[in-house]
Amino acid sequence: MAVFFYLPLIVAVYLVYVRIRYGMTRSISASYKFLTRWQSVFPMVVLWIGISLPIMVLGLSVSDGNPFQFLWFFAGGLIAFVGAAPVVTKASLAEKVHVVGATGGIAAATAAVVLSIPSTWSFILAGVFIVFTITQTIEKLNLKMKNNTYWIEIAAMVMAWLALFIDFKQV
Repeated sequence: MAVFFYLPLIVAVYLVYVRIRYGMTRSISASYKFLTRWQSVFPMVVLWIGISLPIMVLGLSVSDGNPFQFLWFFAGGLIAFVGAAPVVTKASLAEKVHVVGATGGIAAATAAVVLSIPSTWSFILAGVFIVFTITQTIEKLNLKMKNNTYWIEIAAMVMAWLALFIDFKQV
C-alpha cells in the first residue's frame, strides 16, 4: 500500500519537465497543447497513475468504514476524466468533461478530506486550501495572475496527499 505514496513523484517529474521545457502554463492541463503527438498521452498517464488511481485506493483504505469514503473514489474518478479529456477547446464536449472533472474532483477531494478523515489536521488542510482558492480566485478577478488555476490544482493535490499521508501514518 505504501507504494502508492511514491506515485505522486510521476506528477512532480511531469510538472518539472513541462516547467523547464515550456515555462509556466496557466493550468496543468494547458501543457497538453505544447506536447507532440507521441507525448500527448503523458497528461492522461500522469493523472491516472499519479493522482486518480492512488487517491481512489488510498482514500478507500484510509477511510475504511466511514460513510463518506465514497468521496475519495468519486474524486479520483472525476480526475480521471480530466486525463481522458485534456483538450480544452472552447465550447467543446471535451472542455465540458474536463471542467466538470477538474472542478468536481477538487471539490470531492476537499469534501473527502473533511468528511472521511475527521481530524484536526484534515480541517486545517481543507481550511488552508479553501482560503488559498478564494485568494487565487480574487487575484484572477483582479487580473493580476494568469496561472492561478495551476496553483489551485497543485494546492488541491498537496492537500489530498498530505491528508492521506497523515491519516495513513496513524493507521
